[in-house]
Amino acid sequence: MAARESTSDEPAVLQLPAENAITEYRRRPQRKLSLEQQAELVAAYKTGATTYDLAEQFSLHRTTVSKLIAAAGHKVRGTGLLPHEIPDVVHRYQAGESMTSLARVFDVSKANVKKHLLEAGTRLRDTPH
Repeated sequence: MAARESTSDEPAVLQLPAENAITEYRRRPQRKLSLEQQAELVAAYKTGATTYDLAEQFSLHRTTVSKLIAAAGHKVRGTGLLPHEIPDVVHRYQAGESMTSLARVFDVSKANVKKHLLEAGTRLRDTPH
């Protein structure tokens, strides 16, 4: 079925056949968590729950979960080193701390620590074989 245009004096409006109709998008109403619920969400995250699990459990979008975790002062897993953490990582590595230890302390991968050390121009120590 072909589309047809309006023939009145009103601005032309393209009218699509019913099989091409777009259904209306309805936003889910915003949900506010109580302080107790926010604390529960953060505690669950700290014990290993994922942002996807918590989003489903609390009926939130996963980015809202991430924002709540960050607002509570906790780092969201998988974000890598934060810009303000890099100088500390470089200093501690240069003072003798291992990349593995730094990765554990900052909750990032060893590869992420190594990447930032190299980007900062840090000379890496030889590792025993």
